[in-house]
Amino acid sequence: MEIIESLCSSKTGRQDDCEDQLVVSDAFIAVIDGATSSTSKTFRSLTGGKMAAELIANCLTSGIVAPEMDAETAVSRIQAELQNYENTYSLEAQGVHLCASAVIYSSRRQQVWAVGDCQFLLNGKHYTYAKKVDAVLAETRSLSIHMLLQKGYTEESLLKHDLGREMIVEHLRLQQQLENTDDEYGYAVFSSRGQVKSIAVTDVPSGSEVVLASDGYPELYATLTESEARLNELLLADPLCYKVNKGTKGVRQGCTHYDDRTYIRFRIG
Repeated sequence: MEIIESLCSSKTGRQDDCEDQLVVSDAFIAVIDGATSSTSKTFRSLTGGKMAAELIANCLTSGIVAPEMDAETAVSRIQAELQNYENTYSLEAQGVHLCASAVIYSSRRQQVWAVGDCQFLLNGKHYTYAKKVDAVLAETRSLSIHMLLQKGYTEESLLKHDLGREMIVEHLRLQQQLENTDDEYGYAVFSSRGQVKSIAVTDVPSGSEVVLASDGYPELYATLTESEARLNELLLADPLCYKVNKGTKGVRQGCTHYDDRTYIRFRIG
């Protein structure tokens, strides 16, 4: 494997805050996106999303997930680690929820495994797994912001105090009830709830070029420069993320982006 370029960056500009993880080893390349918490609760100064991302990264680098494992076995092993951590420390009772998405390239299997809403390019073809519940809540937040603007609020005031997000925050907290369920709004994700039922497995032919990325990139391109340029265009046009790039959150005060972002491009020999 030849690593061409990569980036893992925090939305705050402070890397210690980043809830994404980038794994590069002989066995695995992975982008792991820790879920943004809907509460301020932490455990050992870590959010549930950051903790989940670090646990998954450790699984891929410590041998808990062996290089020869298939997707189903590897995902089950990771999910068991998260659930064991929850059982050991009773995080849910403390208001901390372990949850993360990931897109993982297995060198031995020569496959990309996707769980949750990360994304990838394979020889220019885009694969993405957005959640229906996120689309619904993004529209709800957008609608709320439009109504608030008509009431007299400004985009500037809502960037300082995101009332639109506050209007959906209870739904964001309840959303975890849908994790790894067969519900119409259910979705696959690494978490302390249930068993992952849906793993997207894609074979990667020799000689392929692959891009793995978190959903911090609303539009994914074949180079980091193009992906960053488009993201910056969208942030300039819609920093509140309710018009051209609708989301469940905008660029918070003190942040440079609305989400952490991770990107890696590599070539298979």
